[in-house]
Order: sequence, then structure tokens, then C-alpha cells
Amino acid sequence: MATTREIRRRIRSVEGIREITRAMKMVALTQLRKAQGALFAFRPYSDETLSLLIRYLSTAQDEEAHPLLSPRPVNSLALVVLTADKGLCGAFNTNIIRRAREVLASSEAREKKLILIGRKGFIFFRRQEFPILANFTDIYDQLGYGLVSTISERLREFFLSGEADQIQIISAHFVSGLVQQVTLSTLLPLSSEELLNTLKSRRPASPIAGKEEEKEAETGEEEIYIYEPSRPAVTEALLTRFLAVELYRLLLENSCSEHAARMMAMDSATDNAADLITELSLQYNRARQTAITKELLDITSGAEALKKGRL
Repeated sequence: MATTREIRRRIRSVEGIREITRAMKMVALTQLRKAQGALFAFRPYSDETLSLLIRYLSTAQDEEAHPLLSPRPVNSLALVVLTADKGLCGAFNTNIIRRAREVLASSEAREKKLILIGRKGFIFFRRQEFPILANFTDIYDQLGYGLVSTISERLREFFLSGEADQIQIISAHFVSGLVQQVTLSTLLPLSSEELLNTLKSRRPASPIAGKEEEKEAETGEEEIYIYEPSRPAVTEALLTRFLAVELYRLLLENSCSEHAARMMAMDSATDNAADLITELSLQYNRARQTAITKELLDITSGAEALKKGRL
């Protein structure tokens, strides 16, 4: 059985850990609120951009499709995996990596390549057999639309050059502070049907998106667009903008999910530390009581021995 000194040392150690996890929980909560503000402010813009693209593509049925809209046989799959740069966020990174491995295992593409965003994903997949087309780390602290535009342009180049016939992306969707869902979506090529399904899934959370389509369906009138400088130029600009906006939104969702997962993990660690302190305190009290009882027995035995000696 451990001595009282050893138990006191363990209690002090666990108390120190509890203070650290409590502080990390508060830091994660602050970062989560900041990330939530950015995400909730950006969601309506993202949904309206998606709605605009759907309406625009619905008028282009008779014209030659843009390369980003043209599906082709998937001989080469590029999977974008969004993970965190840091750990201590529970099973957040593990769940994303597990889903990525499932997608890679079930894909029928001859070539399977990776585009990694986040240090944890790179640490895991750098020793796997899949080639890494690009790796982006330490971007969440400086996350901005300009940086995301650069990354989306790289993805666009991979697709147009034939390096990848299809680009899918795995990320975490932020539902609430308690719920984060790992999602898989196709980034390229773009499909009107998939875009419409995405918009419908987002409408409950964003009532702004889709109002114009509903109004057009009710009236039966189609909007007439005048394109300046030309339709191909508008198509190019709109698709480029949409890719950057969509990737930025996914990164914001992932960032919020990471902070929420870390907050919950640190909260759980703080509670576990408190439970362990309670258990160690009981052990300390038992050990202390045992020591006191032993001392009393020694004193009583000595007194009895002295008494017998005098007799």
C-alpha cells in the first residue's frame, strides 16, 4: 500500500493537471466562440453563392460545358483530408482519418492520391502507400479567404491538368458544441444535381438560400441574364469563386468542430481529474487512519509491557 507521502504527491500532481485542462478548456471555448462567429457570418454568403451558381447553371444547358463541370472516368482519385494541426481534441482527428481510410479502401480508382490540410493528417499518411499531391499545415491560425483561394487554385489545377479525375473532400461539419459530423463531398467535377442536394440540406440552417428559386418556380417565369464581358468569362469567374467559397466554408466548419471537440475533451479530462483526486483523497485518509491505528497499538503494547515489567 502506498504511503501517505506518496499519495499526497500524486494528489498534488493530479491537481496540477486539472488546472491545466481547465485552462485549456477555457482557451478552447474562447477560440470556439471566435470561430463560430466567423462561420455563422459566412454561411449565408456561402449558401447564396451556391444558390446563384445553381440558377446560373440551369440556363447553360444548350452550351458547351466548362471543364470543371464535365465528368470523366475516374481513373485517378484525389482525396482532400481536413484534419487539425494540434491534438488533445478527443477522437476528432481519428474519426476523420478513419473515414479517409474507408473511402480509399472502397474506391475503385486505379490511382488514389492525397491532398492533406492539417498536420495530424500528414503525420499519419506520410507513411502510407498513397502519394501526397500537396500538403498544407499551420493554416488555421492565419485562415483567410486569400490563403484559401490559393489552395483552391491548386486543386483546380490538379483537376484540369488530369492529375486527378475526381476530387473529394473529407471534413467535419459543425452541428453544435456537442455534435460534429464527418462528411464526404465531391469538390470536382461540379454537378448541378449534387449542388442542388447540398443547397437543400443547408436550407434549414440558412433560410436566405433558395428563396429566388422558389419564387421562380411559383411564378413560372425565368430570369433573363445579360453577361458582361462574356458568358465564358462569367462562368470562369463564378466557378473559381464558388470553389474558394466552398473550401473556405469547409475549413471554417472544420475549425469550429476542432475547437468544440477540444473543449469537450478538456472538460472530460477535468472531470476525470476531479474524480481521481476524490479517490486519492479516500486512499490518503485510509492510509492515514491505518498509520494512526498502528501508532496507537504500538503505544498500547509498550504501555502493557512496561506495566508487566514493574510487576
